[in-house]
Amino acid sequence: MLNTFENAETFHHRRLERERHMANMDIFSNVIQHDDEAAILSVVDALSGFPLAKKEEVTTIATKERNHFRLYTVCSATAVLLIIVSILSAWGGMNKEEKAIATELVNPSASRDLNPRFQRIFSLILDWGFTPRSQLEIETSASRKALNWLVEVDTDTFEAEDIRARYALASLYFGTQNVSDGFVWTRSMHWLSEFPVCLWYGVYCHDDEWIRVDRVGGLNLSSNGLVGHLPEELGLLGLDIHSLDVSNNFITGKIPTSIGLMKNLRHLYLGSNLLTGTLPKSIAQINILQRLFIEDCLLTGTIPTEMAYLQDLQAIGLHENAFTGTIPGRLNQLSQLVVLYLDGNSLIGTLPPFPTSLVDLRLRQNMLSGSIPSQLGLLNLLQTCYLDTNCFVGTIPEEFANLRFLQELHLYNNYLTGSVPSLFQFQYLRILYLDGNHLGGTLSPQLGLMQSIESLFIFDNLINGSLPASFVLLTDLEQLVAHTNALSGVIPEDLGNLSKLKVLKLQENHLTGSVPPSLGALPLTELQLHWNQIEESDASAAVPAIDCSQ
Repeated sequence: MLNTFENAETFHHRRLERERHMANMDIFSNVIQHDDEAAILSVVDALSGFPLAKKEEVTTIATKERNHFRLYTVCSATAVLLIIVSILSAWGGMNKEEKAIATELVNPSASRDLNPRFQRIFSLILDWGFTPRSQLEIETSASRKALNWLVEVDTDTFEAEDIRARYALASLYFGTQNVSDGFVWTRSMHWLSEFPVCLWYGVYCHDDEWIRVDRVGGLNLSSNGLVGHLPEELGLLGLDIHSLDVSNNFITGKIPTSIGLMKNLRHLYLGSNLLTGTLPKSIAQINILQRLFIEDCLLTGTIPTEMAYLQDLQAIGLHENAFTGTIPGRLNQLSQLVVLYLDGNSLIGTLPPFPTSLVDLRLRQNMLSGSIPSQLGLLNLLQTCYLDTNCFVGTIPEEFANLRFLQELHLYNNYLTGSVPSLFQFQYLRILYLDGNHLGGTLSPQLGLMQSIESLFIFDNLINGSLPASFVLLTDLEQLVAHTNALSGVIPEDLGNLSKLKVLKLQENHLTGSVPPSLGALPLTELQLHWNQIEESDASAAVPAIDCSQ
């Protein structure tokens, strides 16, 4: 410590000596301008160190040399030369430590780069291969900020594996917030602190006795105000991490391809962000991935057929993006797949075969075409099926009768024809949406066997005939919407026994007769019967919100 102080003091004295040379130079310039010969001699003596010349000789010289500009130029050059010689002499006499001190005064970052810890971590990062050298050389980059933090603040971390994990997390931290613009994480307890990463908010570590407890096993930063890009350095978490959740943030840019190196990842949640680009094929390298949700983003391109390699996949959620192309037929090979959400994209083509393990299938709001394949009737575990808002044609397959666990069926806004199948004898069906098609024919009395039905939407079709009397068996029915058809006959009196019915819309049909008085006892919140041939009656006064005059 003493030697360092003495070296610094020596450097300080030498710098003062150079400053005195500069001061003498300024004095010399001033005396020349005032033509003071005695002062000139004094300054020359101070600069050169030689004795004063005789006054007579100086007088003669001064008389012969009156060109102030030339004299000023020559003396200035002499003074500058003396200063340069002085600096070089001082530098040559310094030892390594003195030179380091001098360098730090001029360029602090250069001194930091000479730090042995800096050199070691810098080399480690380059060896890992996730961060290009060019990024580390940019002081404002997230990678360089993470490096500087490890060197200057996190000085107690020595093992390469610990440095690896902390560098990956620090890169994520610096890369997904913008403090200058006010974008900071909602919760960041213990991040970039001296605490083990297992205590950082959202970081979960392994509790397996065979794995070091400070290895990152999971990361959950959902709904935490993250902005910016996900760094490639996330791949440094490698084989340790099992779950990654950064959903519901404001993350932009592409999905890092390094995610494919997380070989033991089981759950990946990146949805509800502003991610762009395509779905990286490297995801297919995560052989044991079980849940993949990247919904509600701005992803484009096609769905990679390589996803068929993920034999352990149980749930795929790629809905609400801008994917194009067809649904890969090889998805049928995913024998463990239970959930498939591809709705809200721009997918085209016909429906391929699907694995019989499916329980929840959602393909709504695409541009899928062709007929609905009868193969869907083989999905005997299916509970939810959304095929609405596409371009399907043809009839509803009779094989749907085999879907005995079906709870929701959405087929609305297509171009389906034929009649409403009489095979909807589903014990658990709660919601049936068939509206906005070209269905015709009459309603089968067997529809009354759907005793769990809560919402029946069959409006905007070509259905004729009367309302089946068997509808009285639909005791859980809350919404019956059958307007804009060609229904005729009278409104069944027994509809008044549907004690849970809240919405009844039968307008724009050919119904006749009068309004059943029993409807007045229902908990109706909406009743539409206009544009029919229903007669006015005293009983209709007890029924709310009826307009039969249109």
